[in-house]
Amino acid sequence: MTPASLKTVPASFLPGPVPDRTTWEGWNRWRLTRRDFVPAPAVTAEEHARMTPRQQRLHDLHRIATHSNLAIQETPMSAYVSRRMRSLVEVNAFCRGPETRPGLMVNGGGCQGKTETVCEALACFEDEWLALYAQDPAAVAGTLDLHAPVAYVRTPVKATPISTCQRILDFYGEPYKGMRQEDLIRTVKNAVYDHGTKALAIDDITRLKMHREADQDVLDLIRELMSLPVTLILIGVGIPKSGLLRDGRKGGIVGLLKKLIQEGCRHAIETGREQITSGLLDDLAISPEDLPGLDPEAGEVPDIPAAPATSSRKPRKGRNTVFDDRGVPAGTAG
Repeated sequence: MTPASLKTVPASFLPGPVPDRTTWEGWNRWRLTRRDFVPAPAVTAEEHARMTPRQQRLHDLHRIATHSNLAIQETPMSAYVSRRMRSLVEVNAFCRGPETRPGLMVNGGGCQGKTETVCEALACFEDEWLALYAQDPAAVAGTLDLHAPVAYVRTPVKATPISTCQRILDFYGEPYKGMRQEDLIRTVKNAVYDHGTKALAIDDITRLKMHREADQDVLDLIRELMSLPVTLILIGVGIPKSGLLRDGRKGGIVGLLKKLIQEGCRHAIETGREQITSGLLDDLAISPEDLPGLDPEAGEVPDIPAAPATSSRKPRKGRNTVFDDRGVPAGTAG
């Protein structure tokens, strides 16, 4: 095949620029085009043999492009993670109160599809959110703020609060040259509000090593971001062993009741039951981990009893003791 003939290759499977999802432009381009690729059609060996050499080559190139762009296959685990994430993000997004939004950590081994599962779920959320709000509803009159319902960043290697803030601001394209740490944190907070961000995904979070003082400062920064009206989603390999959960905060009774009602409403909608019943609530598992911000050392974490174990055995009927001889009461004459 000559170079000139390559110009006639259909553009539907030609590789384009690889989107950088750590910027708004790259994320938006990926979100809008992530399902545009059309796989090569399946043909029989006889049909392939009847093609001209050029048609055969073009078809083989299309097949190579198909193998290079395999679609993400849904598994029971990825479906569960996506459902829980969408539920949490949507509940938090519609919440108008100033209380802390619970976040989510997505843990797993390398090459298990954590990042793609999170990004696909957040892209679906953003598609629906933008259908409701084509523009940031909090935009200042007379201006057109860049609407970014989802922000995706990666944890810097040997992160510091300054470099972490810079990564977040890079996503929005916000200038930060010469800013001090306090100014950077304030600018990040303003950016989340100004751009209407509802979910902030921070990938490679286990790059933070808790033996480094700077990494502990970054974790404090992340806790500071939890005060914003945004759902934080942390993605990493080996999170339980990383030390990130060592200083975790747990939740209280009223907050858990609110969370239980929220989850129950969501579950009733998804299952079509349309009513919150005790049986429906029995299907849900709520724990203090669902509400951050409480100090266990200060006695803020309540003692919540574990769910009673269920048994399939029918309880035994008690014995009738009406005619039992209980003896002579103490202090009476014989």
